[in-house]
Amino acid sequence: MKKRFLRYFFWLILIVFIFTIIDLVLHYSIEYLEIYYYPIPNFLKFISDSPTIWYGIGKFLGSFIIGILCYPLLIKIKYNLNKSLTLTVITVLLLEARYILSGYYTISWDLFNAINHFIVLFICSYFIFSKFKIFDSKNKN
Repeated sequence: MKKRFLRYFFWLILIVFIFTIIDLVLHYSIEYLEIYYYPIPNFLKFISDSPTIWYGIGKFLGSFIIGILCYPLLIKIKYNLNKSLTLTVITVLLLEARYILSGYYTISWDLFNAINHFIVLFICSYFIFSKFKIFDSKNKN
């Protein structure tokens, strides 16, 4: 069980990294999805004062933590498609709830952002779950 979790842990880092990078590229290249505000702690502004950079850091950390918390649920699901769908829905709902509650962006921005997140995270997670057989029974030990 421990090795299986560690295997998932390392692949989750890759999934979330790819998800974050693709999302940041989309936010940089699609004007409608531009990140113009993100709360940056004053003591960290020396690193960067770009809201998009901090949005990416927040997304990476948030998605990673949610992914770890989803592990006990994901190991009980049989098919990779359903695992990816579960991870994606839970992650996107929690991330988008945070963005909506912040009130910094419009409802339409939140909707397009949710669609963007759903598509990108689902494709990344399904590809990696299927290609590398993270949850196969032979990898349980």
